[in-house]
Amino acid sequence: MKTKTKILTSLLLISSLLMLFSCYDDFKGPAGYSNYYFDNQTSKELFIEYKLSERQDGEVRLTSIIYPDSMVLFHNDKMTEENPVPATSFQWMKIYEKVNDTTDALVTEVNPMVDSLWTSEKVTDFEIGERNWILTFPFQ
Repeated sequence: MKTKTKILTSLLLISSLLMLFSCYDDFKGPAGYSNYYFDNQTSKELFIEYKLSERQDGEVRLTSIIYPDSMVLFHNDKMTEENPVPATSFQWMKIYEKVNDTTDALVTEVNPMVDSLWTSEKVTDFEIGERNWILTFPFQ
């Protein structure tokens, strides 16, 4: 009975190790992370419609209402071997004003996305690490 227990224990250990190492098959190097914030410096309620890059599946997304004089985190992205930048994370972005319960007004559109509209802050001291990207509206 002890031999049977040792064999079962060994098999469980081996299968656990195989599962652990198989998780790292897709790992290609250090990952860079970017956090995208929208800073609404207007007196209006705004929301954003944006299209992700093809690398991220090209999905179109909407934010919830972003209230006047508030800043919200609305998207995160990561890449292997480099930090994502707005131009690699988004194809385009549209900023809308919430006029009332049934009406939205397009305020501006950025198409294609440009990095120069954003402010970047390093979160980590590493070259490839984490960055915060802040889009202040109206554009400075």
